[in-house]
Amino acid sequence: MPAPVEAWPSLDLGLLDEQADAPPPFPLDVLPPLWRAWTEAAAASTVAPTDYVALSLLTAAGSLVSDRRVAPARGWVEPCILWTMLVGPPSCGKTPAVEAVCGLLRTLEHQRRYGPQASQAHTTSAPLFTNGTTIDAVLGVLREIGPRGVLLVRDEHGGWPSQMARGTRDGSAQAFWLSTWCQRGLDLGWRGKTIELDGPSLSILGTAHPDALAPALARDDSGMLARFLFVRPAPAACPRPLPLPEDEGAVTIEAVSALRRLCERPWCMRDLPLADEAHAAFEDFRRAHRVPMRDLAGREAAWWGKGPSQVLRLAGVLTFLGWAASPQGAAEPAHVPAWAIAAAARMWRDYLWPHAQATFRIAGSGGEGESRQRQVLRWLAARRLPEVSRENIRREALSQALDAAGTQRLIEDLVEGGWLQPVTPAKGGRGRRRRRWLVHPDLCGAGTAGDLGAADPDDAAPSISAISARASHASGAAAPLPAGRSDPAEKGMPPDMDPVTRTADVGGGSHGLRPPFGERAQRRREPFAQSRNSVDAAVQPSAA
Repeated sequence: MPAPVEAWPSLDLGLLDEQADAPPPFPLDVLPPLWRAWTEAAAASTVAPTDYVALSLLTAAGSLVSDRRVAPARGWVEPCILWTMLVGPPSCGKTPAVEAVCGLLRTLEHQRRYGPQASQAHTTSAPLFTNGTTIDAVLGVLREIGPRGVLLVRDEHGGWPSQMARGTRDGSAQAFWLSTWCQRGLDLGWRGKTIELDGPSLSILGTAHPDALAPALARDDSGMLARFLFVRPAPAACPRPLPLPEDEGAVTIEAVSALRRLCERPWCMRDLPLADEAHAAFEDFRRAHRVPMRDLAGREAAWWGKGPSQVLRLAGVLTFLGWAASPQGAAEPAHVPAWAIAAAARMWRDYLWPHAQATFRIAGSGGEGESRQRQVLRWLAARRLPEVSRENIRREALSQALDAAGTQRLIEDLVEGGWLQPVTPAKGGRGRRRRRWLVHPDLCGAGTAGDLGAADPDDAAPSISAISARASHASGAAAPLPAGRSDPAEKGMPPDMDPVTRTADVGGGSHGLRPPFGERAQRRREPFAQSRNSVDAAVQPSAA
């Protein structure tokens, strides 16, 4: 085998672990008890990630209470309108999660039209959701339902995020979307006609493939996508057990009954101020939120800047979800309680922000390219090949998911990361010689037989957790602690629990792979440490 051209760098083999850079799971404890139980049951029965189900529920509930606005101060109101995008590859559970929530809305529509309390008049109630694929179709629904809100459900086909980001030359499309987000009246010039929109309310629940989202994020000059809550969970390690039919049926009946309570309220635009404790908690959040803005730019800064508005909207939705599940006869909330602000702030800060960062990396240096790299590296670790060709990678590791040019770019990224080195072709001979690359010895098993197991390429793939643990131990021993930081072992804490060790760059130089949450992200979270104690100490939702 040819010798490497240069010395192999030390690498972070944790990249082989699917969970290594995964955003945190959805914090179910922010939901009131009924909705927590329904979310878990729906996620289990549809085999969908809890994250997808929970955010679909919040978005749909917001569309039912779009006539309630949160008012933290005079002159500042935020409607309970949410735009959510479920991001992930095919067959990861996006559509089943959306269908679970749409199933609740369909049942609710059926009861409103044909139930015992339905009107005797031969009229049909306004739809609760639509899947219109054009602005014309959405306009038709908004004009039909009048001032009431509606949920727009979009699947990943058709490139709808790019359409929203691109807009139109005259700005009419952007003006339309922004008016539905803000509930702002608009005289819209559309296709040669002037259409009057009086406070339109449109919640959006869409799914998107990561590859299709990358161009949308790249062309989003108007910041339209910065208003979305992105959800991009890691694949589950093992499926959760299916719920019993009777248990699932009971919680679904309760959930439909609670949503009907939201839907049957007399429609009336009303503003809800913050309770005194909620106001103090929100001020703590705003003070901590301002500091990290200095380190952000581009799409991250645009998304981060919407933080206070999103927290208020989420708090309003949580407030009415809690009331909908309360006993009959309970008065409708007149204020946004402290527990709703605390839950919304924690959800936005500790959950939605990491998911937004993971989504934005799609248009940067990471994203789906990183997933392809992981796929190739896991294949190399299992096969133990000392060297490999482009066709080996394209046909066997990637199953021809990329063309030759795309595979070549991926190989160049692996070379830059230190995983591969090009083999200098031998001189002489006839014909065109196939290019080949040497594989890092930690992947092909040189000197690590005890960690990777037998060298037979037909054996099962090595334990990824064992490889990652060995790499983490090695990198932790080699990397010095930053100045002013103490060794976690002195505190009785394992190294992998120390936030600095977890966020430090591994490998060094151009060969190191930068984890998604580095020291800058750690610094951005530090200003929340003080406010977290005060915000999270607020009253939790009642068990009603």
